[in-house]
Formats: sequence, structure tokens, C-alpha cells
Amino acid sequence: MSGGRTCCKNVSYSITLNAGQTYNVENVTRFTSVAGQNLSGTIVVSNKPISVTVSDDSVGGVSGCFDLMGDQIVPVEVVGTEYIINKGGLNAAQFEGAYVVATQNFAQITINDGAITTVLLNKRRHLFL
Repeated sequence: MSGGRTCCKNVSYSITLNAGQTYNVENVTRFTSVAGQNLSGTIVVSNKPISVTVSDDSVGGVSGCFDLMGDQIVPVEVVGTEYIINKGGLNAAQFEGAYVVATQNFAQITINDGAITTVLLNKRRHLFL
């Protein structure tokens, strides 16, 4: 099933799925690194067990090649408070990073990369590291 709708920030809508069905939501622009142009902070609520997978099929590297990447989102109830992010070792010039998305208001994010930095985020806001 595909959405077939163009939505914007702070617009809610409901989808009914039967067992085995999927629903696809995608950005309407390729410029997802621009604030407000990506699905970061989207809230998904369900009255039954579901899985939510995020992906991007055009992630470009420094070599000019593109690849698919994706990950499955975990429920807020199992999100932790401490994470270690390792830089890959295949290509030092390769662009890579991680998104940190706040699940509640006034979330204090502390980054220790040799220097200590603290950032305050509100629910649904993200920080790219």
C-alpha cells in the first residue's frame, strides 16, 4: 500500500492495515539534510504490534556510488540513554554520522568526542552527529 498523499509538518492522519499489509511513507524532496525536509521526529502510533523500518535508496558516498541503507525503529519504551557510535574504517574521507532524536522535551544530550558538548533537545527534534 502506498500513501498517495502529500503531507506536511504537524499533519496527522490514520491508516488501517490488515495482517501482512505494509504502508510506505517517503520524503517529497531529495534534500533530506535540510531541516524540515525529512521524516525525522515522525510519530507512529498503533493499537496492535507493528514494525517500522526506515530506509534510503540513494545514499551517496565519496566514490560517486549510491547504496541502500536502512534500520528498524525500536519502541520508545526500549530506547536507552547511553550509546557508542563508531566511525567506519574503510574510507576516512567517507561521509557518515548518526541522528539522535529526542523522545521527550528537554532531553539533555552529552557528546564526548574528546571534548564534552551538551545539547538540549525537545521531543521530535534531532541532532546530526
